[in-house]
Amino acid sequence: MRTILIQINSNSLGDTIAIMPCVEYYMSKNDDNVLVKSNPRYNSLFKESYSNIKFYEEGMTYDKKIEL
Repeated sequence: MRTILIQINSNSLGDTIAIMPCVEYYMSKNDDNVLVKSNPRYNSLFKESYSNIKFYEEGMTYDKKIEL
C-alpha cells in the first residue's frame, strides 16, 4: 500500500473547503493511505468534520505527491 500526499497549493480557504469532499472520494476509491498538506492554519477547521483524513506533518514520508 502506497502513501499519497495531496498538496493543496492554494492559500484560499474556499479552495481548501472545495477540495475536501474530492479527497474523501479519492480515498474511498483507492486503497492508498492519503495525507493532505494544506495551509496549516486551516487544518483545525477540518479535523473534526473529516476525521478520516490525515494531515501532513513535517517528517512524515510518502511515496507519491499530487499537487492541486
